[in-house]
Amino acid sequence: MRTVRENVSVRKKPWMWRIVGIYALLLILSSWIRTMNRPAPFSPDLKTLEVKAVAGERLLQSPVRLAYKEYASGKNQLRPAVVLLHGSPGQSRDFASLATHFAGNYHLIAPDLPGFGHSTHEVPDYSIRADAHYVLQMLDRLNLDRVHLVGFSMGGGVALNIVDLAPSRVASLTMLSAIGVQEM
Repeated sequence: MRTVRENVSVRKKPWMWRIVGIYALLLILSSWIRTMNRPAPFSPDLKTLEVKAVAGERLLQSPVRLAYKEYASGKNQLRPAVVLLHGSPGQSRDFASLATHFAGNYHLIAPDLPGFGHSTHEVPDYSIRADAHYVLQMLDRLNLDRVHLVGFSMGGGVALNIVDLAPSRVASLTMLSAIGVQEM
């Protein structure tokens, strides 16, 4: 004859196996979704440039492709430059509808931060600080001395780090549903 304790443990085991089975199924499903969720085909209006990889505060010699969307015509190249920094997960095309409203008055630049969109996905440092270094390199390559920054979500942390690294290059900072400073 079984005791009450033995009956309780027998009843728990089928639930445990169901939970393990559901967890395994979710792991398999998430792996499948990751392999199927490839970036959209490379848009002809997307531009790329090559910058140096970043590890901590050091620039490395290995190249990193930085994709970006530029909303500018010949006449608004002279207008104030605004860099739109997306969140995580995100990419430059997240700003497409916003850009249609402001492209006539501003020179808009929306990069795919490394690890997202069509930029290099494998980089040595995925920190927000490293992203700030990548954006500053992009500004150098585009010959932009001073820009307005718009940081959305994680992009706000990138923008704050740009202000910390190169305050003279920032004309203004706008945070949209953005994270704050992340130390350590």
